[in-house]
Amino acid sequence: RIAIAQIFSDRPAARIDELRADPAVRVDVLRTLGELYYRLGVFDRSESLLRQALQEALAAFGADDPHTLLSQASLGYLLTDASRHAEAESVIRQSLAGSRKHGGPAEIARALDAFAHLRYEQSRYTESRALRKEQLALATRLHGASSEQVAELLNSLGACELQLENFDAARGLLVSALQMQRRLFGTLHPSVANTVGLLASLELRQGRTAAAEPYERESLAIRMHVLGERHPDVALSQEQLA
Repeated sequence: RIAIAQIFSDRPAARIDELRADPAVRVDVLRTLGELYYRLGVFDRSESLLRQALQEALAAFGADDPHTLLSQASLGYLLTDASRHAEAESVIRQSLAGSRKHGGPAEIARALDAFAHLRYEQSRYTESRALRKEQLALATRLHGASSEQVAELLNSLGACELQLENFDAARGLLVSALQMQRRLFGTLHPSVANTVGLLASLELRQGRTAAAEPYERESLAIRMHVLGERHPDVALSQEQLA
């Protein structure tokens, strides 16, 4: 965590000005930094960088370029978590439409991911599930059935089934996701924490409090170790455990 804090001080962001000779690299760096600040829970800095990436991509490459489409999807994802859903939907729809016309699999997958996330946060779980299934088919074709991408999508589909109260389907998907994630990432990884937390929620929804508690404690311990005490995901785990 100390290393991450040092890397993502404002010094690297300030040095982006040195990349003006190569706008493609500059946009990629801005977007990557914005996405990483998002994962660290520093949302205001993330939004600033992602908006800058999108503005510069539009100016340098136009609306249909992959740099622009990826920046739109990343910004839309962040706006969803900021509960600015109308703004998020506008940006994400532009990214998805452009990706289907002019982009490749990477752009389509990222836009689908952002749109599915938005629909989930809007409690439109059936729509989110349909988007996740499209993503899963794409990821399986591109990366294989045992890939990191497929593991993450099994988690997301399990979350949709949980919210739709299809508990048996949710359990099967989440257990499969967790097995793959532990094989791919080990035990101390945010993705493992997310899936374990969803299994805790599944037990709670079915009235099995005693079965939920070990899952929730494991999820909290992983997040505290990997993300630090002040990350929003840690607060969510603490609330769920309480």
